[in-house]
Parts: sequence; C-alpha cells; structure tokens
Amino acid sequence: MGKVTYIIPLHKFDEQVKEMLPNALKSIKDTRSKDYTLLIVGPKDVLDDAEKVVSELKMKTSTKFVENQGETDFFSQVNEAALKCTTKFFCVVEFDDTVIEYWPEVFGKYQAETSASVVMPLNELVE
Repeated sequence: MGKVTYIIPLHKFDEQVKEMLPNALKSIKDTRSKDYTLLIVGPKDVLDDAEKVVSELKMKTSTKFVENQGETDFFSQVNEAALKCTTKFFCVVEFDDTVIEYWPEVFGKYQAETSASVVMPLNELVE
C-alpha cells in the first residue's frame, strides 16, 4: 500500500478535544502498519495544544503541524492539509474517531486488487 498520512483537522481545542484526541492518536499509533505520517491542521493556538498531546503520547512517527490561517471549517482544513501531504494516500481522522488496527492491511489489499484511489470508511453514529 505504501505510506499513509493521517490528517486530523482541528478548529478548536476544548475539553472534548482534550479528552478524545488522545484516543484517536493512540488508535493510529496502534495500527499494524507503522509506515505513516501524522498531519494535524488548525489555527496556531489549537496546534500548540495538540502538540502537547502528541508529545505526551510519544508518537514515534513524523508529525507535521500545519497552521491554517484561512477558514477553519472541516473541508477547508482538509484541503489545506491535503496540499501539504507528501504521501500517495491520506486518511482523514477526526479527533473523536478511532482507526481500527488492521485498517491499513484491509485498504492495502483492496487497493491492490481494484486499483481504487478512494475508499470510504464505514462509520457508526454513536449518540
């Protein structure tokens, strides 16, 4: 499959983000593939707080923090990050999402068999 960039867009850093972001980061860290980059995009003050969380988790991967000086809606942030992405593939993970540990293997197999460039993840709405 090759290297993947996990993009995490953050437009704010509040108590909910502080509580849930570590779970998202741990799930990425625990995937079976260690060939990935982490890219967090958001305003400067948000990135400062996110950088502390990444540091506390001792992520053993390349982590980029991209300051978004324009719009901070979800799609603008993803577009900003995609322009800074240096890998062939990227996966958008919101701060309250988790990545299942074998996702890279499943995608790699599917992509190899179909030459797909886009795979939409299955999500469950939890209220």
